[in-house]
Amino acid sequence: MNSKTIAIVVIVIAVAVGAFLLFRPPPTPKPVGPLEKVTVAAETSMLTAAIWVAEAKGYFKDEGLDVTIKEFG
Repeated sequence: MNSKTIAIVVIVIAVAVGAFLLFRPPPTPKPVGPLEKVTVAAETSMLTAAIWVAEAKGYFKDEGLDVTIKEFG
C-alpha cells in the first residue's frame, strides 16, 4: 500500500467514528423513586421467553418496574 491509500483509509475510519459519536442516541436516564408495580400474564411457552429472560436478568428493575409474572397455560 502506498501512503495515499493509507491516508484515505485513516480518514474514512475517522469520519465513521465521528459520525457514530455524533449521531448515537443519548443514554436513557435511570428511573428515580419507588418501583412501579406491574403484573404481566405469560404462558409457559417459547413465545413468551423474552419476558422470562428479562425478569431473570433484572431488566424490569433497571427500568423502574416491579414486575409480577402470572403464569397461565
